[in-house]
Amino acid sequence: MNNRGCNKVEACLTVANIIGVLAIVIIAAVIGTDRWLVFTVERNRLLPATQLGSMDGIKARYYHTRQRGMFRECYPGNDTMFLDTATDVLDKNCFSLLFSDNPDGASDDYKLMLGLYTAFMVMFLVGELILVIAYIIGLCLCVGKMYSKAWVAAVLTFLSAFLIALGLALFHGSVHVERENVRDTMADRQQYYQSWPTELKNSTKMEFKESYIAAWVAFVLVLITCFCYGMAVRLLSPPKPKSKAPPPSAAPYYPQQVIYPGQQTAYPQAPVVYYLE
Repeated sequence: MNNRGCNKVEACLTVANIIGVLAIVIIAAVIGTDRWLVFTVERNRLLPATQLGSMDGIKARYYHTRQRGMFRECYPGNDTMFLDTATDVLDKNCFSLLFSDNPDGASDDYKLMLGLYTAFMVMFLVGELILVIAYIIGLCLCVGKMYSKAWVAAVLTFLSAFLIALGLALFHGSVHVERENVRDTMADRQQYYQSWPTELKNSTKMEFKESYIAAWVAFVLVLITCFCYGMAVRLLSPPKPKSKAPPPSAAPYYPQQVIYPGQQTAYPQAPVVYYLE
């Protein structure tokens, strides 16, 4: 490979490593933050009796503004006095997600929601792990100049992008099933949207927030990383052989001929040939 081709390969691998580590950091951030979904509850639209009756117990958890991460829900407001008496509180204002198990008596829709959400978490965690492995391999390629192994990093990065995209699709599926299908009202568990009273539905707004948006940004960065690794592989592939021109056709061969005196030839027609015996 000439110096110019080698420089292009190094540039592709360098860009892939820079963007890849950025994608790793963003994915780690969205896994650890609690801003995937935000449920904004306008409590001033609730009746006074409802406001008073939703200040403690499990009921208070969905009558207050909250933000959901991958593993927990947090309550950032100042009107959440129920946290002072609630059990299983994490970091003073957070709870583990209530659908973290599969209790007996749950509906098929609840189990489907749980399965989709669990698969979403697995896809994201495995995708992050594979991306870290691809980054380490890409870093070794740059440091050790082992450019011939660039295809390994390209394949792993593509697999990571696929898992992240699949995880986001599963997340959307779990949110849809939770909001549209689940009607379980089991004791000591959160009541889902279809089981909420109309007053609460009209007072609650659900939005996808920063962690969700950052997950899509990370997915795009992983795709760019995969493209850069693929360009390096393309530059390292041997050039295709040039097609050779066909050999010139042989000139026509005529046997020795004798033309008798007085005979005229009418060219460009083929001459009349007499053979001597």
